[in-house]
Amino acid sequence: MLLAGVAGAVMADKAPPVYRPPGRPVRASVDYLPDSVVVARVDGKPIRVADFVDRYFNMYPEYRPVADSSGRLEFFNTLMTKEIMAAVARKTKHEETYEDRATIRSYIQRVLGNVLFERTILDSAHVSEQEAQAVYDQMKRELRVSRLRFGSYATAERMRRDLLAGRISQSRAWELRVHIPNDTTSTPDLGWRKRGETSPTIANIVFALPVDGISEPVSEPPGYSLYLIKDERPLAIQPYKIFRGPIMDEVKAIKLRQARERLLKGLRAEEGLHMDSVNVSWTAARFPTRFRNEGTSRLIMDVSLPSIAPEDTGKVVATYRGGKITVGRILENFRETDELMRPSLDSQEGIQDLVDVLILEPRLADIARKRGFDRDPEAVAQIERKKEEIAVEHLFQDSIQARIFIPPAERRKYYKDNETRFHALASSTYALFYIDNKENADTVAARLNRGVEARAIMREDSLKGYTRGHVETQTEEDHGLPFHKKVMEELKEKEVFVYGPDLTGAYNVLQVLKLDPGRKVPYEEVDGQIDSYLQQEASDSLLNAFAERYRKPLRVETHPELLGRINLTPRD
Repeated sequence: MLLAGVAGAVMADKAPPVYRPPGRPVRASVDYLPDSVVVARVDGKPIRVADFVDRYFNMYPEYRPVADSSGRLEFFNTLMTKEIMAAVARKTKHEETYEDRATIRSYIQRVLGNVLFERTILDSAHVSEQEAQAVYDQMKRELRVSRLRFGSYATAERMRRDLLAGRISQSRAWELRVHIPNDTTSTPDLGWRKRGETSPTIANIVFALPVDGISEPVSEPPGYSLYLIKDERPLAIQPYKIFRGPIMDEVKAIKLRQARERLLKGLRAEEGLHMDSVNVSWTAARFPTRFRNEGTSRLIMDVSLPSIAPEDTGKVVATYRGGKITVGRILENFRETDELMRPSLDSQEGIQDLVDVLILEPRLADIARKRGFDRDPEAVAQIERKKEEIAVEHLFQDSIQARIFIPPAERRKYYKDNETRFHALASSTYALFYIDNKENADTVAARLNRGVEARAIMREDSLKGYTRGHVETQTEEDHGLPFHKKVMEELKEKEVFVYGPDLTGAYNVLQVLKLDPGRKVPYEEVDGQIDSYLQQEASDSLLNAFAERYRKPLRVETHPELLGRINLTPRD
């Protein structure tokens, strides 16, 4: 009994066991292969890990297989088929056409311009710890900011000098500001601002100013802004090491933009490039906003062609020594560009960037050649790869595509066997306006109710230089999109609905333009789609047979067992 009591006392004195939360499951570490390891050979040409990774991430994301074992094998087999075709194309030595030479010439200009940019700008964009620390110090400030906007740089600079000298008051300068369409602000005061709430380019200027400081004129189309610092208070934030990485990236991006702009500014002057600001604004207003619903799970990319009347295609957007850039040329370039690669042209900056490409790209290539960058190994490899792609495309057309024909009877049989798949979803096409106050929202709603066409109101806005509305379409499957139930179930055709206000006091005005209840799609409407689908199936079959036929004579060596050890961690 004594021993039992002692034992009980000892147990009672012990502390309770410490709770240890369950750790994350430990994954088996992967011994990743170096970039130099060969995973395949085709006709003596090695395919290394680095080639596999580059080709994988250079695919469009929507076509890229998942990076699991089956996805890796699928991509590997596709890569092998392309390499076999490339080897056959090299032996065939297809003669280049005029179109081929034009494509290659344009591609060489782009590659040399990119190499020039990387060697002269990218490699020199170094960010010091002092520069990063200066940004961190700015992040510890919360500023009360005012903004005055003027129509030209000269006016903004004159107002800045007068404000600093005390020759004009801020209230008088506010009265002389440029009046921007749809801007209903009644005071220059922007309130208290943190650095993270401001775009990096402007933040770098504004948060370096002292209290009572006035910035240099800042370009903010359609005018130039002066930022005035009225007051300051300290802001408690986390230690420097937490922000160091993002700050370094931000400062480097700003340096790159500035260096690129310096290079292009000199070239623009040499070429005598002049932009017509009125026609630039007119053109930008007609191109679609590239991305909509940003910040939601349903991001929409709009790469549609704008509707521009033939008589407007002659408007001159830019002039330079020896030529001009018209709206028609910009539209043609946009049309010829692959949809997923089309630039965003809904802003003056976007139009300027495209004009730079059209006019200055040849000059950048000339500079690159003078500096010997046309012999740069990376440039040479990219150009040879492009030539190989063109040769493969010719081989594919001659050996695969030319042999494919789907008879009408076969297409109709496919339609009959899969009739249930050819059903159009119910849809609603509607106009959506975003309006900054209730009075204007009620005015637009009243006009719509009186029978004024929504597109007519949008055209009026466009002619005045701003955009408040656009047309959207939702289908019965688009659950989760804004106003889905409203436009699909509740509103009738031509019915108007006003929603708001939101946190900023703005309103949405909706009008359903067309309701489509959905229907069975007749064969005649889907014949082309069926033909394309069956042609693709036949093409895949012929392509696989082609690759198999040449696999042995080309001495193809593959190592699929190594695919699981290739690091396919997503790039930043």
